[in-house]
Amino acid sequence: MESLNLNNQAELLDLSNKNITTIEWSAFNSFKSLRRLYLSGNKISSIDFRTFQGLTILEELRLDSNQIASLDYRTFQGLSNLRYISLSSNKLASLDERTFYGLTNLTYLGLGVNQLTSLSYRHFEDLISLQYLSLNSNQLKTLDDRLLNKMKNLTNLDLGGNKL
Repeated sequence: MESLNLNNQAELLDLSNKNITTIEWSAFNSFKSLRRLYLSGNKISSIDFRTFQGLTILEELRLDSNQIASLDYRTFQGLSNLRYISLSSNKLASLDERTFYGLTNLTYLGLGVNQLTSLSYRHFEDLISLQYLSLNSNQLKTLDDRLLNKMKNLTNLDLGGNKL
């Protein structure tokens, strides 16, 4: 990531469309006040699981329109205040069942326009506050019947463009 002079007391950091290809794992260590982080429209292909550690008050994370092919299951650990994650328009083919573990405040999850082929109810087990789930335009062929069991607050589920 190019060297930027940034205010580490900022609550919003918008690094969208900056042609970022890599993020140093410690890049956001000093941003303890950060509530919204936008990294959309870059060329990020991987994220070290330590990248967001310490951003304990982060509420919104936009990673859509990158080239992310996989995520370590620890990537979002400790981010219990997250309410919004967009991972749409990446290259995700699979997710570890623990990827969203502990995100009980999450209300929006965008996973549309990826290459996901299957998902289990365990992927979403902790998402008790989820209201919006986008899984459109993936390669899903089946859906686990138990997927929606714990998501009592879900009001919008987008499955369009799959082979269900």
